[in-house]
Amino acid sequence: MKRFKKYRLALILLGLSALLCLGAYAYNQVGYHLTINDVSQIAYRNAGVTSKNVQLQKFSKKRLGLVATYEVKLETKTRKYSYVINASSGSIIERHYKKK
Repeated sequence: MKRFKKYRLALILLGLSALLCLGAYAYNQVGYHLTINDVSQIAYRNAGVTSKNVQLQKFSKKRLGLVATYEVKLETKTRKYSYVINASSGSIIERHYKKK
């Protein structure tokens, strides 16, 4: 009987661990329908620059609550741009720029 309880407890713990891993994976991956290339084109178009003008670019996945977003940072010779773009719809949530 004790052996069965230990086996049952181990199965329950294993199941909970699997659920936690799946939940973490889903939270980090679900909602990212656009690729980094799509997001970069949105940011370039909004900033009025081309990839040739960009000296530095940085992309990172972020979450605003449950909303999947990309944070995009671009730098040209004259300005720095920062965007938060919805990873599902492509809409710009935040946008900032400043002259160097």
